[in-house]
Amino acid sequence: GGALFLEKNCFTYSFYDKETLRKLHAGGNKKITEDDLKPIRSHAFRMTFVNAKKTVKTSAKRATSDYCNYFIGNDKRKWAGNVKNYTEINYKNLYQGIDLQIVGYQNNAKYNFIVAPEGNTDEIQLYYEGLSSILLENGALKLKTSINEMIEQKPFAYQWKNNKKVEVLCEFVLKNSIVSFYFPNGYDKESEL
Repeated sequence: GGALFLEKNCFTYSFYDKETLRKLHAGGNKKITEDDLKPIRSHAFRMTFVNAKKTVKTSAKRATSDYCNYFIGNDKRKWAGNVKNYTEINYKNLYQGIDLQIVGYQNNAKYNFIVAPEGNTDEIQLYYEGLSSILLENGALKLKTSINEMIEQKPFAYQWKNNKKVEVLCEFVLKNSIVSFYFPNGYDKESEL
């Protein structure tokens, strides 16, 4: 179990041991004793967009039918009800000429960098902190925490040519917990990537 927090210049991932939580929470009529109580292991890590613009604008698209309520604390002025959820969040100009799109589906999230012709892919650098380990394996990123493991699949890049999606060879580069992208055959810098 876990959550992903989308912030102005980073993503924070927070995971917890959902089995222990489920056992404690679903006690039913059984009286929970001191022996039943166990700490719920958790682990958070952050992916920061290195040197991202501080003036990034965010927007949301495709509202879902559900909503959340945030009635925390005693100050009703800080409460929020019927807060919509969305399946797409966009960061405009995260880097000069580079937007970021996050799409949620089936309890997963995918992110896309959209690079305009004036954008420079070399600016995209993702700094990971708080992981137990990070490594490249068969072109994918393996992110390990104290309670789980995440795989960021090999990147897929493309451009539209003659109304067809044409793949652009792209690879992760990992150096000192910073991930960037490498295009072995280059790409058409006059077209959106």
